[in-house]
Amino acid sequence: MAQVRSVTPRMVPTRIAAFYCGLTVRGFKANCPLSPRTFPDGTERHDLRDIDKWLDSLIGGPPQSADGWLARLDEDDCRAG
Repeated sequence: MAQVRSVTPRMVPTRIAAFYCGLTVRGFKANCPLSPRTFPDGTERHDLRDIDKWLDSLIGGPPQSADGWLARLDEDDCRAG
């Protein structure tokens, strides 16, 4: 039986980048300081790795330990109510 593998694009158009961040396109353009990358043919795409770094900077970066991850989850639970 053949294995099925999924591929997640790294470079995405603005509407997908906005969705990835949980924002509207308008909200993404207003809040995200990153510029799209331009391919040689002129196509513009956002790099999800750059977006991840930007999002991490908004929350102080990823935790550096297992305890840090657990604390982050506890914070999220408290916010969710």
